[in-house]
Amino acid sequence: MKKYIAKIIKISAFILVLTFFEYLSQRITENIVARILSNDYVISLFKIFLDTAAAYTAVRIFIGEYPLKKVGIKGKLNFKRAGLFVLSVFILNSVITLIIYLLGGYVFEGYIWNKFYLEDIIPILLVGIVESIGVGITSEITIRGYVFKAFDNKYIGLLISAMIYLFINLIGRGTNINVFIGLGFFSILLSLIYIYTDDLVYSIIFHSVWYFVSLYIYSTPVNGVASPGVIFLNYNDKFLFNGGDYGITASIISIVFFSIINIILFWKTKSREK
Repeated sequence: MKKYIAKIIKISAFILVLTFFEYLSQRITENIVARILSNDYVISLFKIFLDTAAAYTAVRIFIGEYPLKKVGIKGKLNFKRAGLFVLSVFILNSVITLIIYLLGGYVFEGYIWNKFYLEDIIPILLVGIVESIGVGITSEITIRGYVFKAFDNKYIGLLISAMIYLFINLIGRGTNINVFIGLGFFSILLSLIYIYTDDLVYSIIFHSVWYFVSLYIYSTPVNGVASPGVIFLNYNDKFLFNGGDYGITASIISIVFFSIINIILFWKTKSREK
């Protein structure tokens, strides 16, 4: 029991340090970068870089040398497997989005080229790619890479990391049962991917691609963040289907898919352990 209490204290300290560095990132962006630069896209790129650096620095302080290796990022990447994984996440998100649209949860309002000029479209998508990768790296090296790996029992780590993920994403925003369950199942899915593949890169890929497809392909919110994408889908008052302003992760359709995938991954992991 003392061992777990000590770990919880250490994780709490880690979250405080991470929060402090992210606060510094925000202040530097607003008070220094934004005053020097006038281009919003470049400012966004600086913000992404600073947020990722903040997460890496916090992990480096608490883990020590070779932090990326210690959080579970393997040296070699199977590009064919990674490519198939990217395609699978894209299809999964697209299928869920299509189901929500057919159920009347989204309203189609056009394409990005009907609303923006080319000089805006390219920067939006480029920033979207970088931002999505940054969000994936930042979240996964902290939640899965540090919090999850802090526990010898991976299933205890899975639950604790899901609770921390919920806390970080819901604090100060308010919530309801859909958001709570959706984010919780999403976090568990990312942890199970890490357990099953034994490589944090695949959790990063899933998180990044899910974020990019939702936000920058279909223009649907992700964890309360909104942005123009290739296809403009606006959510309506059918919150149960579309997740409202919190986005597709809180949709009942996503929750059903997450549940099925979680059960399959859990069963495969347990079968392999035997």
